[in-house]
Amino acid sequence: MVNLDKLDRIRKLLRVAENKIILTDEIDKRSQEIEKLGFGLYDSFHIACAETAKVDVLLTTDDRLLKKAIKYSHLLKVTLDNPVTWLMNTFVLKGNNNNDTN
Repeated sequence: MVNLDKLDRIRKLLRVAENKIILTDEIDKRSQEIEKLGFGLYDSFHIACAETAKVDVLLTTDDRLLKKAIKYSHLLKVTLDNPVTWLMNTFVLKGNNNNDTN
């Protein structure tokens, strides 16, 4: 059964997406390499697509995925992080670089 509300939300998100990744043989090959490290099929494709897009960070709330990404960080071309942790670190870093004395 299709969840129409979820489908509608996904379509709205896609309309604001600035970049779209089209799956290529290169992405498929990289996904298979990542999958051989023990990542799941969908996770390996997400990581391979993020690498191809050269994103700054791939955010996930999947603790098992994050743990595995830390273990294999030297083999991945993208950083994975928890959204809450990433936001906290981003604001702390911005706060530290802010020269405003107010």
